Parts: sequence; structure tokens; C-alpha cells
Amino acid sequence: MTFVAHLENSPGVLARVETLFRRQNVALTSLTMAENASAGYLVTVEAPGSPETADLVLKQFRRLVDVRNVTLKEC
Repeated sequence: MTFVAHLENSPGVLARVETLFRRQNVALTSLTMAENASAGYLVTVEAPGSPETADLVLKQFRRLVDVRNVTLKEC
């Protein structure tokens, strides 16, 4: 499962994203972070997991305060 998220530029945002995956016991395969032109970050997270886990993580990801938009790309 691959998540693509647009995040606000605020302190601790990357730590909150990592904590979300750690709480669900999902190991991160890849985490890429790039500065976006609109004063935020574009984060791509790859992690193994079932479709049920992906849906749960996606719902929790959207509830984070600093998340502008997040999508799940099926691979």
C-alpha cells in the first residue's frame, strides 16, 4: 500500500505520521518527504499490509490535524 499525503509545514508532523503507522504495527518500507511549493510537504509512504489495514490507516491519516489531503494508491 502506498499513501500520498499533502501536509502542513508544522513542527512534529513527520513524527505524528510515523506514530500512526507504529500504533497499527505496520512497518514502513519507504518514506519520502519533499517540500511543496504551497509551503507544505508532499509525503509518500510505502508499507506492507492488508486492504483492511490500509483502510484503517487511511481513515486515521485523514484525522491528523496537519493533513491537507491523503490518498491511497493500490499497487
